[in-house]
Amino acid sequence: MGFQLPMPYIRPNERAAIDELVNELCGLKLEPGSINYVMTRIIVDYVKRNGLSYNVLATALSIFEAAKLEYVDRLMKPYEEKKRIGNGDVLEYIEQEIKIGGMS
Repeated sequence: MGFQLPMPYIRPNERAAIDELVNELCGLKLEPGSINYVMTRIIVDYVKRNGLSYNVLATALSIFEAAKLEYVDRLMKPYEEKKRIGNGDVLEYIEQEIKIGGMS
């Protein structure tokens, strides 16, 4: 999949306080707009605490990117692969994979 940012797994002893807050948020059954609001508040607070600079802004963006990549790798890809196998592949993908010596 090309360049991949590492998922910053944290030690179990560092999770307790965070999990308590996250579990409380999850219990609210937030809708997409509210989830976006929570994520925005957290990331903007990170920027405020670390100072407005290109490095801090780029790091903040990489946090979103790493979380996105982890989500794609852990949930989206396996789900899509299961559906592809169950429902059949897209013919155009098969044709292109054959042209480039792909996996089909």
